[in-house]
Amino acid sequence: PVLVPSDEFKAPVEKTRSEINFFAEGGDLVSGLNSLMAFEALDQYGRPVKVSGVIKNNQNTILDSFHTAYRGMGSFNLKPVSGETYQAFWKDENGEMRISPLPAVRPNGVVLHMASYQNNQIRYTLERSVDAAILNRLTVIGTIDQQVVYKNTLNLVNNQGEGLINAADFPCGIMQLTVFDGDMLPHAERVIFINNRKPFGNIQLKKDLVSLNRRARNEISLEIPDSLSTNLSISVTDGGLGVDSSNNIYSDLLLAGDLKGNIYDAASYLKNTAGANDRLNLLM
Repeated sequence: PVLVPSDEFKAPVEKTRSEINFFAEGGDLVSGLNSLMAFEALDQYGRPVKVSGVIKNNQNTILDSFHTAYRGMGSFNLKPVSGETYQAFWKDENGEMRISPLPAVRPNGVVLHMASYQNNQIRYTLERSVDAAILNRLTVIGTIDQQVVYKNTLNLVNNQGEGLINAADFPCGIMQLTVFDGDMLPHAERVIFINNRKPFGNIQLKKDLVSLNRRARNEISLEIPDSLSTNLSISVTDGGLGVDSSNNIYSDLLLAGDLKGNIYDAASYLKNTAGANDRLNLLM
């Protein structure tokens, strides 16, 4: 006879426990200034989960709704007011309702926002609170691999200013943008991914001779564009070996090496598909 274990002897399925973290663009929420607030929702194993919810102030007024857009991440806009506190009322994939506080609101300061990234042109905006007169003249410095690649001094008009970065000659990768006051003290910071696809060469692999017989001869060739100068290495492995495609040499060098923490399915952010820049911007 075949013994079928009863339900009481089956190992219990561990329930997913979700957590959510919020990140204000530029670093801080500032009273009276519109801010882009990003979030990341993960389970107890660091895997992304889908969540949705609303943002309420301490008067229990709903200000906005939010939901995940990609890999547990999403964003929404918020214009905080000094003296108010904000909470997210959300539910995870299990339908469990949770409440999480948003970061505290600074009474004054400056907000850095990346407005657009098109045709290798990065446009950013700065806005300061009305009572932060010391922040009327600001210096913006961009660095890549700890080397200064951009510097601009802005005099804010009506508490606002904007700048344009020509990134056509920059290497592909992460640029750190920092806003300093007149005493060169930092007030806001943002990382931006320069997605110009320069490291991704159009290399074609051709199978000139293929034989699956034992110890048979196989020939392959690589076709490289005339304009590309490169060094290549080749690895031949058993086709039956499992392959983890969530990371590769590009994601390790261009993303994981510069960003703290684990990036789930890092390779997916570097695929040359529609919405790639939006996904990278959300990750940054």
